[in-house]
Amino acid sequence: MDVHAIFIDMDGTLLSASNKISQRNIQALYRLINQGVKVFLATGRHYEIIYELL
Repeated sequence: MDVHAIFIDMDGTLLSASNKISQRNIQALYRLINQGVKVFLATGRHYEIIYELL
């Protein structure tokens, strides 16, 4: 099965309690991107706040 896209919830899943993404998760996301998988981040937060977290 080929994976073309993945949607990941940020709040309570990808982000730690201190609103940080771990280095391990960042590396995993980049591996997916480099394999051609489109990565979508799901959140209810405003995009300006999310931009600061990335």
